[in-house]
Amino acid sequence: MLKVTKRVQMAGGEGAFVVMAKAQELERQGKSMIYMQIGEPDFNTPENIKQAGMRAIEENYTHYAPTMGRVDFRKAIALEDARRKGKHIPRSCHYPGALLYSDHVRYVEQLRRYHARFPPENVLVLMYDDFRADNDATVRRVLRFLEVD
Repeated sequence: MLKVTKRVQMAGGEGAFVVMAKAQELERQGKSMIYMQIGEPDFNTPENIKQAGMRAIEENYTHYAPTMGRVDFRKAIALEDARRKGKHIPRSCHYPGALLYSDHVRYVEQLRRYHARFPPENVLVLMYDDFRADNDATVRRVLRFLEVD
């Protein structure tokens, strides 16, 4: 039989997986959970996203972007001020707000959307650097937030 050393037993799990296990435990207890850890969604990839990914592969968009960014994306960002005023919107665009790319990638804006939906005391904001600097302390903070420590 394989013996596991004390040192290996003490290693514990990677922090995000520990948090996920605790969240699953809470869900088994009947608590409602929205899974947003580890990047593993609890739903299948939507068909339009699959198709866009396959098109990107077929068109060889499989490499890192240039340091200064893609020219077409830089042009789209440059058009945002005009698009906010209703100008330079393609006729085929059904939702002009989707063309305001910087609104969709700003971390603060994402947090505002969470805070609009959930009370601030129900949102815990963690930075990846916190996990890297002190994984154990960050996991303890998450467990306190979930009230399971």
